[in-house]
Amino acid sequence: MRLLYLNSIKIENWRKTFIYGVSVWAFLLLEITEALSAFRGLNTRGVAIAWGLLAFVVLFAVVRKNNFKNVSQVEVAHTSLRRPFRGSAPWELSFIVLVLSVTAVLSWISPPNTFDSMTYHMSRVMHWVQNQSISFYPTTILRQLLPAPWAEYAILHLQLLSGSDRYANFVQWFSLLISLVGVSAIAAELGAKAQGQWWAAVLCASIPMGIMQATSTQTDYAVAMWLVCLVYACVLFIKTSTLNSAAVAGLALGLACLTKPTAYIFATPLLLWLGLDSLFKKPAKIWVQLLVIPFAFLLINAGHFYRSYE
Repeated sequence: MRLLYLNSIKIENWRKTFIYGVSVWAFLLLEITEALSAFRGLNTRGVAIAWGLLAFVVLFAVVRKNNFKNVSQVEVAHTSLRRPFRGSAPWELSFIVLVLSVTAVLSWISPPNTFDSMTYHMSRVMHWVQNQSISFYPTTILRQLLPAPWAEYAILHLQLLSGSDRYANFVQWFSLLISLVGVSAIAAELGAKAQGQWWAAVLCASIPMGIMQATSTQTDYAVAMWLVCLVYACVLFIKTSTLNSAAVAGLALGLACLTKPTAYIFATPLLLWLGLDSLFKKPAKIWVQLLVIPFAFLLINAGHFYRSYE
């Protein structure tokens, strides 16, 4: 009975853990980029050492916390990865797998080739690689400097670690994958049953522009992904008023705005919704927790704001 109970908790929360983890990972990627750039160490060795140390710290923390002594916990973790893919939704899952597979193949075999990719998305990445820094550089193409750069930071890390642009399109492809998880999680929080959650994911996977974007180095799906994470965090905060959900909302907001400025337009109604709901609840504790959101936003965007101002 204890095993089944723990298993049900794992199944219920795996998407939440996934979204939280992605948000923290993206924030760490930004901080690694800024830190290495400050010392002109933004190169293959610096990035590899940074991620290697981070992976070691995480692994050490996991081992120390679990000790892998409780066999039931290991079994729960194993079964919880399989169970969410069971159920009465074979065609929905098949369609989603088909979309992900086809777009993954196209992302792998087709190098970045859009006009924007050649003009500034990939061009700025190669300048950063050459300069070993994300500092602004002399250019007449200001789009290489001023547009929000988070998606290109992710491409930069993949470029440095792989030695090629083979994985450049996968930033957007993973944005599609994360968005599928996010919209199904939002549907679940809003009360949709399993079939409704599958349909939410299918509708997300079938957006024509989304399918096109998932195989390019554009940034529209990346910003959409962070807005999905922001919606999910806002819904969780309204339901639970926890510091964790407020922190993830702040990370998602900051990362969305650091990915593409259209996030300011689409995030504003969400923040107003969150503020009005908190206003009616009134407890001071909620407003203290909400301060995490603007703090995270400023922390994430401060570096690019400063460089743009200069």
